[in-house]
Amino acid sequence: MQPILSPAATFTILIPWDGMIPVDAVLTFATSIGGAEAHLLILPVTSGHDDDGVTNHVSSRYRVALESARSRLEMLERSDSADTAMDIVATAARRDADLIIMATACHPDGGIDSSCLAGQLALDSPVPVMLIRIAGDGLTAFPPPIGRVVILMDGSARSAQALPFTASLAHQLQVSVRLVMVIDPVRVLPPAYAYDQEASAEMVARLTGEAHEALTHAERQLANDRVAVTSELLYGPVIESIEAVVQPGDVLVMTTHGLGSATQSQLGSVAARLVVDNPGPLVIIRGSQPASAVASGHGEGGAYESFSRPTN
Repeated sequence: MQPILSPAATFTILIPWDGMIPVDAVLTFATSIGGAEAHLLILPVTSGHDDDGVTNHVSSRYRVALESARSRLEMLERSDSADTAMDIVATAARRDADLIIMATACHPDGGIDSSCLAGQLALDSPVPVMLIRIAGDGLTAFPPPIGRVVILMDGSARSAQALPFTASLAHQLQVSVRLVMVIDPVRVLPPAYAYDQEASAEMVARLTGEAHEALTHAERQLANDRVAVTSELLYGPVIESIEAVVQPGDVLVMTTHGLGSATQSQLGSVAARLVVDNPGPLVIIRGSQPASAVASGHGEGGAYESFSRPTN
């Protein structure tokens, strides 16, 4: 996985741009994420839409961007690769990008198809990808200024890999972090438990204890990085629970294992749904550890105390 920035490091942001929205809007938003000292790399790409007329004006828009007073802005050679996603990933690796920011007009139909380049890229890129939802006409304004980072945890080592990046982003934006974990008994309990209420209650209690422990460990890690952090444990359907937590001005951060096996994992399916359903900025980080504490246990847990939520 791509090395994560330290809180004091400078962001290098790769911006694949297909002309769907004015380049100045993209640069303004990227600067708000990376700060005035961010190194912004714009990579022109083919949009993949039937009507690609907007990208025919790329040169004049680049001239406007180059003439504006923006520090550390670099225009890269246009990508006309048949595999645009792979070209973006290769460019990000070659230029040591810390984050890819890409607008998406993928429709909220609950799935990822071959026409959704941003979705494909976000779920498979080894470099963290921030997706910005725009309307199909490309004219909708970018999201409001980010006021909070919400990170979705599942108790796994993979989801914990998002914590260093989250700390860096929170420091850069000077905002707080909200940790969220969701237990959906319908999905995590075996069907046989439906006939044994006592066993079902015991299982939920064990999962609750493990979830509190995982959240507290994450809180402590962020607090040690001098990040203002709170956390929340929810019960119910995962997507609906997340939608109830995320507010305008939030950026949602989560990890996934990649698109290839997304249909075989709750986390993967959640990531795919959020790519097309989440209305605000979404950061997807490709993780590497599959084990989930909430789903499969986390070993022996010692005493712990929550920073911000009741544990019973």
